Amino acid sequence: MNRSSILSVSATIALGLALFGITAGSTARAAEIKLLCAVALQPGMVALIPDFEKSSGHKVTIAYGTAGAVADRVQKGEAADIVISSMPLIDQLQAQGKVAAGSRVNIAKVGVGAFVRKGAAKPDISSADAFKRSMLAARSIAYPDPAGGGCQWHLRGQLARTIGHRYGNETQD
Repeated sequence: MNRSSILSVSATIALGLALFGITAGSTARAAEIKLLCAVALQPGMVALIPDFEKSSGHKVTIAYGTAGAVADRVQKGEAADIVISSMPLIDQLQAQGKVAAGSRVNIAKVGVGAFVRKGAAKPDISSADAFKRSMLAARSIAYPDPAGGGCQWHLRGQLARTIGHRYGNETQD
């Protein structure tokens, strides 16, 4: 995570705490803050939270999970002061009334990587057509398992639309 991303996460956490009436400058009443956080941001949280706790006097308890698992915990009624998950899942939670409407703040973007086995030729993914040819020629394709809370259905749906292949539920996203 680069410095600007860390600063963005730090600023957003401060904003989130302010939204909940818990300010970093207030040491008169230390609070325990429960954060449900997508595991993709764990390195940033590990770097930021100790300094926040030291300067504010507040204690942050963090539970990590995949974005889907975090959203699932909130949907099942688990209480949290701050929820960090993917934008579509936060929007879904807002629509369900599980998190405060209008409280979503975008703090980071997580990319998707592609890799090949050691010694294998690098596929051409320079255009949609080249990507399609590479995917159709691949002997195997790996993606996250939804049982772990990953977004396999979204990735699979996007992939299916890109290469014109049907898996059965690719209209979900």
